[in-house]
Amino acid sequence: MSAIQSTRNLRLPEVLKRLGFSKATWYRLIATGHAPAPVKIGQRISVWPSHVIDEYLRQQGASK
Repeated sequence: MSAIQSTRNLRLPEVLKRLGFSKATWYRLIATGHAPAPVKIGQRISVWPSHVIDEYLRQQGASK
């Protein structure tokens, strides 16, 4: 990967699609500290940087 990493922000529907979790399960994992919290970019808009979700997926794959 290059030294400069372009980051794409993912909204909740795309995060859930990539992970295969329900909204309730995903937010439960966030609340218990087992998943990355969203980044607020507006009053009603939260996102997850794509590299954060990619790393979460790698960690979950390694722990299985």
